[in-house]
Amino acid sequence: MKDFYVRIISDACSDIYPKNTLSNFSNYLGNPLKLPKHENWKVSLHSIVCSNHIFNSRKINFLKIECDEVHSRFYLGKDLSIHARKAYNPEKSRVHFFTPLHKEYFALSSDEITKLTIKITSDEKQDSEYRDSLKFYRGPPTIVTLHFKRFDK
Repeated sequence: MKDFYVRIISDACSDIYPKNTLSNFSNYLGNPLKLPKHENWKVSLHSIVCSNHIFNSRKINFLKIECDEVHSRFYLGKDLSIHARKAYNPEKSRVHFFTPLHKEYFALSSDEITKLTIKITSDEKQDSEYRDSLKFYRGPPTIVTLHFKRFDK
């Protein structure tokens, strides 16, 4: 296998991680990802689906999506397309769908991954409550899809 996708969903694993929110959540992986470093595995953001409430509640032009287990950070407004703002009417749609404009792959920090944690923040010059972590609690689950790929040396 040269590549595969993993979805991290904000309302999954709520029995293990009861404090999960739409913008800060963890998923336990029942089958750990065993990706030996010598095989040159890397990860990239494939897509993110999130509640349109974050855009309806305030003007946000910049989001940072972090996944510490794979030492990755992706930026909305810099690296991500904004399909949702043009493709969906916020009055009718409940979600926004984003994909990277340019896929950037990051080296993995571990040979085995047993959980993945996603934190979505706004890095604009806003009050600290929103800079630290976006506080959106209503709406459908947030879904982040990561693409893991083995590169030939």
